Amino acid sequence: MQRVLSIQSHVVRGKCGNASAAFPVELLGLEVDRLNTVQFSNHTGYGSWTGKMLETAEVSSLLEGLRNKGWIKKYDVILSGYMRDKGICQVISDLVDEAGATWVCDPVLGDYPRGLYVPEDLVEVHRDISCKKAAVLTPNQFEAECLTGKLPIIFAY
Repeated sequence: MQRVLSIQSHVVRGKCGNASAAFPVELLGLEVDRLNTVQFSNHTGYGSWTGKMLETAEVSSLLEGLRNKGWIKKYDVILSGYMRDKGICQVISDLVDEAGATWVCDPVLGDYPRGLYVPEDLVEVHRDISCKKAAVLTPNQFEAECLTGKLPIIFAY
């Protein structure tokens, strides 16, 4: 059975990140391990929230625990989503190489009409790392525009 490591957010109220990604993937018959990049009260798109964000060193520490058990190379797919620390993107890129896994990246940056809900420097990080390395990118329209600097073709007329 294929195994996925899903590195995304978790919110107490609502369905986003690992709460919305893991279950459908499990329904497809894959095993999903979850690494939560944040533990927030709610989606940041609501303007205010409380909770904790994992720093790059904390994500690296959790991965080291998996590495020590010999589990890193057992992942077929690395699924990434929301993060607020730009160093995590590089950690994921390195992890994909180490695991020999396929990277499926949802470059969570923001949405219309709210705009960005991550620090601005994450746009450049995703452009420089995720867009060049991930096998699959799943941006929404807003994120695609941020990453390419262009409107989608259907709006270019």
